[in-house]
Amino acid sequence: MPEPMFREMERARKRAGRDRSAWVQEAVAERLERERRKADIAAYIRSYEEHPEHEWESKWVEAALKVGPRYDDEWPEAPRG
Repeated sequence: MPEPMFREMERARKRAGRDRSAWVQEAVAERLERERRKADIAAYIRSYEEHPEHEWESKWVEAALKVGPRYDDEWPEAPRG
């Protein structure tokens, strides 16, 4: 781990009143949860794109994909194409 990152981690964990092991476990758990959510969102979107509920939704998705980016920056967990 780069020294600046280690020093910043140490400051953050001390402010939180956590020992290093607990702090790292919490950070890893949060990262794994973000990865799980990202995969779940990608699977949901893929499924919906492959099997829309209505014909007009399929056409809307096709049109939207032609005119711009797929997902808004306000949804940072959304998979990027």
